Amino acid sequence: MTERFAAGDNLYLANFTLRAPQDEELILPIENFAKELKSIRCGKPGEGMTLEFRDKESYQYAQKQWRWVDDEDINHFVLVTEPDQCYQGDDRSPYLVKTITFDESKLTACLNAEEVEWKDVAQNFHLNVGHEYVDPTTANVTHPHLVKKEDAKFDLSMNYNQQLFNFAKDSGDTAGLGLSANAEITTGGSMVADFDIDTFFGVPKGVSMRIYPQGVYGQIMLSLNADGTLGKPLDWAMKPEIEIPVGALNIKGLLELGPYITMGVHLGSSALTGTATWSAGAKASLKDTAEVKAQLLGSGDNTIKDWDPIFEKIDPTFSAEISGDVRAWGELGVQFKAEVLGSMCSYLPSRIFSWTNLE
Repeated sequence: MTERFAAGDNLYLANFTLRAPQDEELILPIENFAKELKSIRCGKPGEGMTLEFRDKESYQYAQKQWRWVDDEDINHFVLVTEPDQCYQGDDRSPYLVKTITFDESKLTACLNAEEVEWKDVAQNFHLNVGHEYVDPTTANVTHPHLVKKEDAKFDLSMNYNQQLFNFAKDSGDTAGLGLSANAEITTGGSMVADFDIDTFFGVPKGVSMRIYPQGVYGQIMLSLNADGTLGKPLDWAMKPEIEIPVGALNIKGLLELGPYITMGVHLGSSALTGTATWSAGAKASLKDTAEVKAQLLGSGDNTIKDWDPIFEKIDPTFSAEISGDVRAWGELGVQFKAEVLGSMCSYLPSRIFSWTNLE
């Protein structure tokens, strides 16, 4: 089956080829014979599905082809529906058909069919997700049936502003210094990713990914509010690192592919006294020529090109007199994750940037 959708100015094509592992199994998309049907009625869970054919010839052909399902208990097939075919909002879904009751007088086939998860029927498959550029000014003419999916942009635009910690003066962490820290992260641009996986009897044989940025930038700003005198050295690290999911491609039950913003922060000081607000940070951008190619299984060629960011330091600012030192380390990265049929694989191409020793 093939899914086409727009994500920003890109046309993504998700092609899912499912192979039956045994001779007594069959995989049948309804789209293959939808023109021969007059109606499709899906019952409640456990009530099966009723197909009504347009004419006697179509009914008899289906009866002849499907009669084998009742010959042996082991014989069954998977029927794959179209989006919104059984109920509004439903994606393509697999139904396991175990028995069929035919009624020639009504030209119907009543399927004892149970909706199942893709992971339960997809043991042998090939999934490829690729893209091509689509001019947005002519998309309605060149691709009139294209589905717009705004949640599939791989858009990195995000603003995160949260407190990291807040130590009171009498806390054991700072011993006499009231200290709080905030982090603000701003990112923008988007990632483009192509993904390919081939699986045999549930075991991936090959997984590859190609990623490159479009207008990607990031900025971290840290601010500290201090009041008092530090009574013991400060050595604070964010554990665990923050992981923020952003734009993703999601095909229900089958594939979720998209980036995560990751952030780590480390603050330290050996001596600090006074009352002040301190802030510092960094911003950086990635070249559009950057590219990552990764073979996630085996020893294939993995390459990273032009991933060194263009870096700009934001000078520290102080609101009042303060003596001592503050050291900060920070890191902002993008991690791509792909969840296929409930199994997760991931690849961390590189940091967007990191900064150190901002005093």
